Amino acid sequence: MLNNYKNIILLLFISQTLFGQIQKIFSDVPKLYSIFGNSVNIEGDYLIATSKEPYYSPYRQKYLRAFLFKYENNKWIQKDTLAGAIFNQSFNDLGLSYMSFSGKTAFFRRPNYKNSIDETKIWIYDISNDKFELTDSITNEKKLIGKTVLIASSQNWLFVRTQSSSKKSMIDYFYKKKDNKWIFSDSLEYKYIINGTGLFRTQMDEQFIVTSYGIKEDNKFIRHALIYKFINNQWNIFSDFIISGGSSMAYTEDLKYIASAWNDTIKIYKYNDGKYILNQNLHADFYKTTTIFAPSIAISNGYLYAGYYDYVYRGNHGEVYQYILDDDLWKLRKKIKPSYPDTTFMHFGESLSISGKRLAIGADYDYTYGPNRGAIYIYSTPVKTNLIDTICEGNDYIFHDTILQTTGIYTDTLLTYYDMDSIVILNLTVIPQSQIILDTMLCEGDSIILGDSIITKSGYYEFYFNRINNCESFVKANIKFDSLEVLDSIFPDFGCNSGEISLNIEGNNPPYNLTWDTGKSTKNIQSLESGTYYLTISSNNNCHYEYEYEVPSKAPYIIVPNAFFPEGSEEINKIFKPYLSDTENVKIISTEIFNRWGEKVFSSSENNFWDGSYKHKKISPEVFLYRIIVRSPCGIEVKKGQVSLLK
Repeated sequence: MLNNYKNIILLLFISQTLFGQIQKIFSDVPKLYSIFGNSVNIEGDYLIATSKEPYYSPYRQKYLRAFLFKYENNKWIQKDTLAGAIFNQSFNDLGLSYMSFSGKTAFFRRPNYKNSIDETKIWIYDISNDKFELTDSITNEKKLIGKTVLIASSQNWLFVRTQSSSKKSMIDYFYKKKDNKWIFSDSLEYKYIINGTGLFRTQMDEQFIVTSYGIKEDNKFIRHALIYKFINNQWNIFSDFIISGGSSMAYTEDLKYIASAWNDTIKIYKYNDGKYILNQNLHADFYKTTTIFAPSIAISNGYLYAGYYDYVYRGNHGEVYQYILDDDLWKLRKKIKPSYPDTTFMHFGESLSISGKRLAIGADYDYTYGPNRGAIYIYSTPVKTNLIDTICEGNDYIFHDTILQTTGIYTDTLLTYYDMDSIVILNLTVIPQSQIILDTMLCEGDSIILGDSIITKSGYYEFYFNRINNCESFVKANIKFDSLEVLDSIFPDFGCNSGEISLNIEGNNPPYNLTWDTGKSTKNIQSLESGTYYLTISSNNNCHYEYEYEVPSKAPYIIVPNAFFPEGSEEINKIFKPYLSDTENVKIISTEIFNRWGEKVFSSSENNFWDGSYKHKKISPEVFLYRIIVRSPCGIEVKKGQVSLLK
């Protein structure tokens, strides 16, 4: 057992030494003035970066280029270059708002004609063949109106924001991928709202979009975070709240934490009781007007990354702050610095992008390959490794350079040459000589390995550990599995939002937390229109169950005959009787018949109907008026009309 663990530690260290090393790339197609690494997007084995023009360049307000790299044979190889890929308005633009890359599809903002930024379009390229291949574009023919100020994308969605200074409005567009084309899906227009000045990056996935905007109130510029959530096959506003900052936005996968960057601070907002509240401030160590902190931020696997450099007073300085989420707070763990001697004006950390286990860092003034040429550094991101192991009582367990003899949870850090460390968390159990008693509850569908058996059912188990690690002891295990039974009662919608869903929940692990897609958290929800409703139930030990309920539409209809034959041969039409589609929920309260002179010839309640007689005598054929009162789940309804009595 001890030898096995030594092998694990060695393997992890070798892995992190090899794959944790930095790889540094630059453009092999240099051009006068252009600075490489202004913005970077990485996904899988592909990386797309753009260049920009320095302040002294005569082309600094012209088109810029994009570069396509692919990871092959343990190195990044430049595959293609796209001239005029992106358009920046000024030297300070990072370009992160104007380029997006996901699902082997690249999106670029470009002028529509004559370099006009007031009428732009989105050019869409496929890189599956390791080159930029134009496949589609989005212009005003696809309802795109105004100046494009940012774009973001996921595997199947494209988010575009435009701004119209003349109309004083901002429009958010949503385009969906269908048959390799991008089709307009929806748009939302916001009056007297503008895109936040300096918004560098909006982030999104298939379920969430996190962005920001600004609104001027009482001569003050108020910033808001705007979060969209994909529900019921469309994008809906999930949250809109006032923030500080918003130049770059990032979020955890569960949307529990939202990070917003501005000046020398990253604001962390936490979702609690249906709203976001400020939870924490992250500051740069040193800040002046020339300091750039968090021009781009990224969150992945419990880590937050933010660039930091000073472009005047500390021009040779550049590093990326790495924070780790620990006990509901983000704590500074490392300052990642360039692996080469930090002696160049490099802007290290100006742009960030993370995909899987790779972190790409842009340094657009890196001098390594020539003055102002720029570079991109690619690191392997930290890995959290969880180990569960046991030893016999009296034995030693060597954890890195520490000897352990007691049960506990231990943490160690595997440092790499390039300072991107990984964390190993060991859950060590010391098996006493007599026995160990395990009493635990697992989620439905989970399993636990005891000895050489996989336990998938609740029960009491005994395993002798001399079969596992030669300890003269055994384990007694009481294994329980979380179980839940939900009985539902659904009342339909009769056309007046009368639907109801009532649940009876029985399980072995209460209390249960309910989350409906309507925002409700009760077992019974009412006043529902017909449609599909989604529910998540969480048990006491955080097991989650997903349910889907359909409220049917059952709008009642009432058929009132316009003629009947009291002396006819067919029984079905011998009396004047209305027919109901639902006799259980719809009731007739009363029926009244009047002749042409307004004289009442028949009156009854509920299910008594007219046989065509008056004062026990048959009436001659004639046209009569009727008044029928009906009660349904939607209320009282009065039916009026004419009926002909025929012979």
